[in-house]
Amino acid sequence: MRALVVALLLLAGCASPRAALVHLESMDIKICADQGFLYAAALAKLNVKSCTREYRHLGYTLASELSPSQREALRPKPPRLPEDANLREAPKSVFGALMESLFPFFY
Repeated sequence: MRALVVALLLLAGCASPRAALVHLESMDIKICADQGFLYAAALAKLNVKSCTREYRHLGYTLASELSPSQREALRPKPPRLPEDANLREAPKSVFGALMESLFPFFY
């Protein structure tokens, strides 16, 4: 009996399946994920599969199926300053001015 329990524990596993889906028109991202141990590992896989199927019916695409250009479109773009932005140096604090006068070779 003990050998059977050990064998079952060695064969059993845990699972943390997940899938990322993207709606290409709205760029909305959804994650289907679950986790389980022993028999619940199979249920976790089924839950993620069901979640993925539901989102696919709503027009989402698996992130792993996106083309390189579609992936690039998902990357956030860094903010840009207008070309006529009036950039100026931030005013120094009293402490910063004191440190600069005491230790000018650091600045």
